[in-house]
Amino acid sequence: MIILEQHGILRFAQDERQRIIYSAQAIDVLRLVRSARCSFVAKTLYGEIAEAICEEIVSQGRLTCSSCIRRVAARLEVSNNEVKTVFARLAETQFVMRYPRVESNFCGCPIFEKHPDPFIMPDVILDAKKQETTVDLKSRKRKNMNNEREDPDNDIYWGLNYMRFERYLRDEMVVSAYESGDAVHENCVKTLKILLKISEMKADSTAAASFPISIHDVVRAANVNEMNLERYDIEIALRLLCESGGIVRKVGESAGGLFVVDFEKAIATHCQRHIESAIREKLDVRAVRVFRLLMQKGFLEEDHVEKLAMLSSTEARKLCYQLLEKEFVLMKHVAKTNDFAPARTIYLYYVDLSVVAHNLYLFTCKVYFSNHICRFFFFIFIKNHLD
Repeated sequence: MIILEQHGILRFAQDERQRIIYSAQAIDVLRLVRSARCSFVAKTLYGEIAEAICEEIVSQGRLTCSSCIRRVAARLEVSNNEVKTVFARLAETQFVMRYPRVESNFCGCPIFEKHPDPFIMPDVILDAKKQETTVDLKSRKRKNMNNEREDPDNDIYWGLNYMRFERYLRDEMVVSAYESGDAVHENCVKTLKILLKISEMKADSTAAASFPISIHDVVRAANVNEMNLERYDIEIALRLLCESGGIVRKVGESAGGLFVVDFEKAIATHCQRHIESAIREKLDVRAVRVFRLLMQKGFLEEDHVEKLAMLSSTEARKLCYQLLEKEFVLMKHVAKTNDFAPARTIYLYYVDLSVVAHNLYLFTCKVYFSNHICRFFFFIFIKNHLD
């Protein structure tokens, strides 16, 4: 239980009878699985030192700032000041956060302090006497172990801020969803990145959309980040973003215009692109055309699919049945009478994107586990053959 709590998987709280209730959330386990991707994000943004910092924190669950700096410096053979600078940068951009200190205990349950800002670096870290090195490796390790208890910040532990990494990955997915479209302009991509940059520190990772952003804020952020965009270019880019895909929406006219980034629409667009790629791989391009038609029109009969997709009756029937068999489209029965007789029943094809994405996800998991099991038995066969 101590190890689970150290890695943020185990949660505890007191009930009305002052009993300590332990629980584990699936989201915490999934976040721990995604820790390798978080380390890769840190490496992409701030280099190998940031990646090593994230890996050390994940491997230990939580670490003090001084202990983390010493570990990374010894691992990469760099100075403590370099690691300290990168660590401070990660804290400034909220990729790492400090846990609150324990103030007291009540009936065996710790009471934590309410820290106003979990991203402030400690005032004093890495005392000068802890940075001295000795010739003997064993004595140096023993000295470091003793010094960890004497660090000025020995009661301030740090961990990864998974919600911040989730927001970054979400923003990357929004940009990818727009860039996967047909007509993409460079200024539109820059403007979209500015909108995400403005809202990255404030928008919740589970929010459906960002908060309203005025065009004045966009122009100001473009000048600060040296994006080489004039106000006229930004206005045109925002207009194009609102007209293409609906990822950006205009919600007001005050302050030159208020715009929001629709994260749900971006996720739906991203899922649709992946599903279309799977349909193209399993079937053909004509099936993708039928899928897009159903996404656009909603409920359609087979003869309507034939006319709107400009296909023959045989091709339309074959593609609809293939999509239905592969669970890329669904069918709804609408009876003209109460007896649901086949001759008096209308069969409508439609697409439920959440259901289709879930089915595709389950199929991918089945293929993965099947390949893993086959590989496992293959290695057993090779081992027995060699023995």
